[in-house]
Amino acid sequence: MANSSSDRKKEENLYDSWMNNQQEEINELQNAIIRARKNELNDDRLNELLMKMVNNFQEYANGQVDSRESTYRRSSPPLGAPLWKIRSCG
Repeated sequence: MANSSSDRKKEENLYDSWMNNQQEEINELQNAIIRARKNELNDDRLNELLMKMVNNFQEYANGQVDSRESTYRRSSPPLGAPLWKIRSCG
């Protein structure tokens, strides 16, 4: 059976990493907006920053799903699977 405290720690680390990254990106975006208002930066660069933020969130969300799927596969048998199938997979 999977170590639930280890799995939880992995999820917390993934979340903390994403939040730190999010804070850096927000600061970068705020600075870019200020520069854009001064006509020192074009809209394309702002769009790139926004897409980077969205992609990073998608990577975080996919990492959460992968982590949870892995935990569920290790800790519980698939519902509806025949018992002999479960035993041969373990």
